[in-house]
Amino acid sequence: MDKKQKKSESFILEHQKEAFDELIAIGHACISLLRDQLPISLRFNTMLVGPSGSGKSHLARIVAAELGIPFLPITVTSWILLGSADRAGVRTWQMILSFLNKNANAPGVMIFLDEIDKLADCNTSWDIHLKCEVFNLLDLQIPSGVKDDTDDEINDDYVSKAQKKLSNRTFIMAAGAFQHIWEARARTKVGFHSQPASSPRIDLNILAKTLPREVTNRFRSKVIILPQLTEADYHRMLQLTAPRLPTFVQKTFLLMGERRIPAALNCHQGCRFVEELLLDVFIQEHDAILDKTIERLGTEHSKISP
Repeated sequence: MDKKQKKSESFILEHQKEAFDELIAIGHACISLLRDQLPISLRFNTMLVGPSGSGKSHLARIVAAELGIPFLPITVTSWILLGSADRAGVRTWQMILSFLNKNANAPGVMIFLDEIDKLADCNTSWDIHLKCEVFNLLDLQIPSGVKDDTDDEINDDYVSKAQKKLSNRTFIMAAGAFQHIWEARARTKVGFHSQPASSPRIDLNILAKTLPREVTNRFRSKVIILPQLTEADYHRMLQLTAPRLPTFVQKTFLLMGERRIPAALNCHQGCRFVEELLLDVFIQEHDAILDKTIERLGTEHSKISP
């Protein structure tokens, strides 16, 4: 393992290491193989499943950084369909084409499709169109009818360049919480008591009970699972975050964090633990922050005074 990878791994949690290693291996194969020269089409689309707060988005970003490839996050619930009014924002496929062309010379790219579990129960006309556009992405095919900001058809060369990148050098990772699975299996009865169970076995057949089979069939059969955070993970988050904070809040951050770990474990707070803790630390230390700000502004003023 080289120094770059060791540096990246220092920022992942214990429960993420196994998933990290496997995603790195898949990603390397995805961006290294000349897929259009292979006799069969390989299926690289990978599903990442874990309860809310287990760090799916965070892990995806770390994998892309480790692979050294640009990263584009897309959320299913924020997908903007082709033909939507301009006021809705940039259409998702228009954004994807722009991303692919901008990074045409990169060794590869990653597209991260979050909240894939929200494709369940697609019954309305909007849902059906959304599913079709997501299928295009998972099939590595740019749909027809993609237009630019002025609502004109995008030229063929632009589309062809993006299609080449999408077909040969794009790693698609999708993620979903599938929270009901975790809530149903997170605890098992032992006599009159219950205790945390090991991570549930999740495969595409199980996910197909939530997602349409036509969705799950577009992924590798092996699902990568992120389990609930352990007590050691919460301690590690504190130890990794504290040195990166201003020195005058580090002690408060660690003390408050250690006291809150039992509650975070009990409510499965996950990676949001650090975000909420840090905000509360800044609120508690607002006087010190104000003093530091005044001190900094005074220093800057003295530097520019004649």
